[in-house]
Amino acid sequence: MKANTEEFLCSNPLCLLRFVYEKRRDSAMKIGGVSIILILGITNFVLFLLQLSSGLRWVRVPMTLHRKTGISLFITAFIHGTLALLAQ
Repeated sequence: MKANTEEFLCSNPLCLLRFVYEKRRDSAMKIGGVSIILILGITNFVLFLLQLSSGLRWVRVPMTLHRKTGISLFITAFIHGTLALLAQ
């Protein structure tokens, strides 16, 4: 059996499931060879540091910017967590 052909013929359901898993694992969720989950994780960390520093008044930012970064932190953290669960 050749797993890298487009015409994959396999009568065993486990064999088909393994083929789909291998195809998905090799090409899943990457941008330029870097995982989307990793990119979102780094983005979350930067947004978290901005929220922390502006909330403790280490960096003076307008309240609207603090609010918008908080909302974007929530959205990216939700997407990051969802994709991490789906990737397993």
